[in-house]
Order: sequence, then structure tokens, then C-alpha cells
Amino acid sequence: MNVLSFVTAVTLLSFYTLANAARAQKFCLDQTVSKSHFATRTSYVNAFEAYNFSKPDVPPFIGKWSDTCSVEAQQLWLITRHGIRYPLQNEMQRLLATLPIIAQELIFNHKEGRGCLSDAEAEILEKFTPPFSKRDVGQLAEAGAEEQFMLGQFWKNLFPHLFEEPYSRDIYEVEFTVANRTGQSAYHFLRGAFGEDVVANNPLPKPHSPNFKLRPYKTCPAWQADVLKSKTTLREQKLYEMEPEFLAMMRSVSERLGYVETMSVDDLLAVYAECRYETAWWPVRESVWCRAFSERDILVLEYHQALRYYYEQAYGGPALNYEMACSTVSDLLKQIRDRISGSSQRKASLYFSHDKELLFLYTALGLYRPSSPLTHDSRSAHIGGPFAISSLVPFSSNLAFVLYSCNDGAYRVGGFHLGKPLSLSPLCPDDTSGTCSWPILKIEDIAQSCNIRTLCRLRDEL
Repeated sequence: MNVLSFVTAVTLLSFYTLANAARAQKFCLDQTVSKSHFATRTSYVNAFEAYNFSKPDVPPFIGKWSDTCSVEAQQLWLITRHGIRYPLQNEMQRLLATLPIIAQELIFNHKEGRGCLSDAEAEILEKFTPPFSKRDVGQLAEAGAEEQFMLGQFWKNLFPHLFEEPYSRDIYEVEFTVANRTGQSAYHFLRGAFGEDVVANNPLPKPHSPNFKLRPYKTCPAWQADVLKSKTTLREQKLYEMEPEFLAMMRSVSERLGYVETMSVDDLLAVYAECRYETAWWPVRESVWCRAFSERDILVLEYHQALRYYYEQAYGGPALNYEMACSTVSDLLKQIRDRISGSSQRKASLYFSHDKELLFLYTALGLYRPSSPLTHDSRSAHIGGPFAISSLVPFSSNLAFVLYSCNDGAYRVGGFHLGKPLSLSPLCPDDTSGTCSWPILKIEDIAQSCNIRTLCRLRDEL
């Protein structure tokens, strides 16, 4: 090799090395990803703080929003998702089997000089064991109990006159599903609203199943067959996994973790799941598993999750999705009617359910409907759109309807989502106040046409 060739080779090598070093430095730059875009594993506090509640169509009617209607609410109807939980059975089995292996692979990658983990982070992974066991399946986490306790305090502070009565089932209806996490959520919510002694001296009602008001999909053969087990339900999500931006995300995450080849979707989603759970369980701690993701990666994965829920429980599915919450809507109608007629003195109906039920309820009422369908190639069109899954159904997400009385004998209904005023324009498009005058025809129509047995093709023994 002559001198010129040698100098050229050294120059090119130096340039290549410096370019790669600069790229690696940028690629591995310290980052803290947003904690408010973890889809249905987002904590309530993170969703509440990040959600844009200053939209112009949302009325600030907690104050004196009308000259003729009382600011004091007459009745609260509230449905709440359970608090932060541990993984359900199938997911837990996958995480228990997968995460320890991935942790060892990441340690090996680090020792080989690949990836973005620091020595301290690699040391954490060397000691890693999954922070849950099979006995924790689906149970409420400690952070979930705190979340619900805080919510009980929040609603009492927002409507103190509705929670001033001594706790009794005649005044406060409480109902939850047979899943332990909803009963545990109810217990801690009531602690926050009424105090430890009251809850200790008033046993909670027993849940029942089937429960078509709070969990209809669980015992609905039609939905199980036509939606949950349908091959078309996850089609858009699977197509999205082949989109360039999703593939680029997978390559970036794999490189950041030191893999020479791109990870499988299942392994990447296991890392994503642990990142999300640990962020919810331990809000003041940064999960080492989250070091795999940039902010853009998190947004891509958020949309990946939204594609599932949009078709499985919301507007992208068949007509059945629009009707699944009809028993819930029927209960809302009955509670308000009974309060107005005087046949009930109930001040609050407090229900504890699941993310699926809330999505079915939004869909039935036309809330948060996007202007166009979510598809595998339309993420950019839905950035900042209404179907923002992380703020729709985070842990402890809630939807409330509040009855107000007016001086002229009329009644109005206001809506709240995550404890903030919600525009009810989908229910009463001609009403510009943000609330709806009662009765609300759409609610009556849904309730009148509700026949859950026919809808779900239920047999007589159910």
C-alpha cells in the first residue's frame, strides 16, 4: 500500500469512527420520556396533569355557570375504572417467562460494549427479578389504592354537599364487578370520601355475575365471538406493525438495547409493558426498562395500542360495540328520573368497573369520536385528536354525570371526564352551554332500545 492510499484509508477510518461516536452519543443521550402516553397503563395523575382541559368547547360550569340554575348539584352518577393493578394472567405469564431472559441478554450486550445502558443500569438488571408473582394476578397495586383514596377525596371536595350525609346504601349506591381490583378500588375510594371508620363499619355489597351494567362483555357470547375472537379486529394493529415508522421504532429500540438484530414484536412489547407498569407502580422512580424508548417510540407504541381498543371496544368495531353499554345508560336514565320524581333520595351512584366498559360507554354516547377511522397508515392524522387512548382510559379513569336543578323547575345535566368539565355536545348538539337540558333524548333512545339478552344472543340459563 502506498503512502497516499494509507493516508486515505486512515482518514476514512477516522471519519467513520468519529461519525459513529457522534451518532452513538446522540442516540444514547440521556432522556426521560413522557409518562402520560402509556395508553391504558398510564397512571391517573399523569393523565390528569397532561390532558388538555382548556379546549374552547369545555364549559367552566363548576362555578356559577347559569343565572337560573343552582350551582349545587343534586345528584352524582360516577363510573370509575379500577386503580393501578398488576398484570392479568396471560400477560403475567409472558412477562415472568420473558423478562428474566431479556435482562440477561441486555447484560451480555452491555458487557460486549453495545447498547445505551450505563454500568449502574446494567447492575440493576443483573439483580432483576419480576416484581410480582402469580398470586398478584390482576390485584390492585399499592399505588392503585392511593389513587382511589385520592379520588374519593377529590369528589368529596368538588361536591361536598353530596357527601355530607352519613354513609348509607339508600343515599350512596356502591357497586363493582367480581374482579377483586374493583372491590378494592371501591373500598379505598370510600375511605377517601367518608373516612376509615365509616368504611370499617359498613361492609361493601357483594358483587354479582353476570353484571350487564358494569361488565356486559364478559358474559356476552355475541361480542366474544364477533369481536374479541374475530380475525379482523386486530387487522389494523397488525398492519401497523409493518409500517415504516413502526419498523424504525423497533430498530431504534433494539439498537438502544444493544441487539445486533431487531427484536421480535413480542419481546419489545414485554419491555414496553414492564416500563409502563413500573412507572405506574413507583411514580418517583425511573424504570430502567424505559431507557429503551425515546419520546417518539412511546407515541408510536401508544398508537399501536389505540388501534386495538378502537376496533375491540369502540367506534371501529361492529354495531354491537355501540350497544354494549346500553344497560349502563339505562341505569343512568333511571337514577336521574328517580331523583327528579322524588322516588329516590340517592345523592350518588358510585360504580367501579374496567377500561373496556368505559370505552363502550363513550362509544354509546358518541363521546371522543374521531372524525375519521384510525387505520394503520393514519397516525399523523390523529395526533392531538379526540381518541387519545392514554387520557380516555388510564388507570382510575372516570366519567361522571351531574344533575343540577334550575329556578324555573327545569333540570340540567353536566358531564365530567377525569374530574374535569366535559362538553356534552354529542348528546345535545343544539345546546351551547356545555350542559344538556333534561331529558336527554339520546339517552332515552339508547335505554328504550336496550335488550341485552337479544343483543348478546344469551341462552335462557344466563
